[in-house]
Amino acid sequence: MTSKRFGVPSSSKALREAIFGPPPILKYESRKQYDLLLERLYADLKPTDIVQESWVHDLAYWIWEIRRWRRMRICLIEAEIPKAMLWVLSKPIGGRLSCIGEYEKVDAGDSVRPLSEEDSEKMSELFDELGMEEPDEDSSLPYNFDLVADTIRLRAFLEESDFVEHVDRKIIIAEDRRNAIFREIDRHRAGISFAWREKVRNIEQAEFRVVKAKKYPSKKANR
Repeated sequence: MTSKRFGVPSSSKALREAIFGPPPILKYESRKQYDLLLERLYADLKPTDIVQESWVHDLAYWIWEIRRWRRMRICLIEAEIPKAMLWVLSKPIGGRLSCIGEYEKVDAGDSVRPLSEEDSEKMSELFDELGMEEPDEDSSLPYNFDLVADTIRLRAFLEESDFVEHVDRKIIIAEDRRNAIFREIDRHRAGISFAWREKVRNIEQAEFRVVKAKKYPSKKANR
């Protein structure tokens, strides 16, 4: 089915699914967000034939895949933060990034100055966010909260560095395939444009001759 005015393939969801199948999303992913992505791609790329439409759907798939892998990358690190936090807060400054891959239960010791009032509030918010109980009031915690928070994130990242690196490779592969589709669309459109230019050139170079209109006797003469 095509648009009567422009000859552009219909963007009907039912027609798309009949040709290209249902959206390739997981059970708990948002169908609405995927449809929005597809609509934006249709609006920007304006496919004019079934080949370009198929590439638009491939683009939507790989863009969604990149989004999914990036979210998984964040989840890997966030899942490791609670254990990393316990380790960092129980270790002296020099040992917070030691023994990567080996968590040990260590009592707080060799600590430095107590937290300032501002940093104490930040630390309380962090404990609440992680759903953890704060240590006793007599426990001494590092005074530089920003440095501690960065150390926690860094330790969580290093603990999951192998998996994160694997996810990064998946993202690179997906981005390469997405970019390849963009290039194919450009080549396809350039080919169509070249074909039309050739047709116009052939028309311009054609030889024309004037055809004189035939004269027919008038009706009065026949009478």
